[in-house]
Amino acid sequence: APPEAAPRSRTLIQPADAGGGLDINPAGMGGIEYVPGYESKAAPRTLTGLPNIGELSYGTPRRIIGTDDRVQINNTNTYPWSAIVSLLIETSTGNYIGTGFFIGPKTVATCGHCVYVHPRDTSSTAEWATRIIVMPGRNDSLSAPNNLPFGSVAAPRSALRTVNGWINGGKPEYDYGAILLETELGRRTGWFGFAAYN
Repeated sequence: APPEAAPRSRTLIQPADAGGGLDINPAGMGGIEYVPGYESKAAPRTLTGLPNIGELSYGTPRRIIGTDDRVQINNTNTYPWSAIVSLLIETSTGNYIGTGFFIGPKTVATCGHCVYVHPRDTSSTAEWATRIIVMPGRNDSLSAPNNLPFGSVAAPRSALRTVNGWINGGKPEYDYGAILLETELGRRTGWFGFAAYN
């Protein structure tokens, strides 16, 4: 059998957790989580009409091929939906939306293009996002403030991470990043596990 057909071993790095742990710095239903010394900001009442951050790096959004059988999840305050986050990404050129997911109590995995913007249009320069508002379990089928079951928390530029392969070349194979929160909001939402394959 070819080498790629051989079973790959994996090293577990972080197991999944369904949340329900410590209620650290609790946010009320749809409220804002206030953490001393950490800037918090209310998410806007609507994100309708904001462009997807991926359009800056990759152009026109992808299309669904075949029948669109997606369904809206309305119970976003339960795991695993609670561990998926909506991102309001603030940049010097405007505001955009993106997504990510918790991989630990304080860590959100996302795309490199969400934290470090590589404009496809070379007339603009590449830059770090100014700030990202993290909104776990966002549910637009409900009206504000109930559309944010876990509230929102702001992550400043200093909390954003990506790799040199994305920063220096904008190469798609390096398009991954992270947002490091100062609060353990993931203990309320739960998080996904991840592993490295050899």
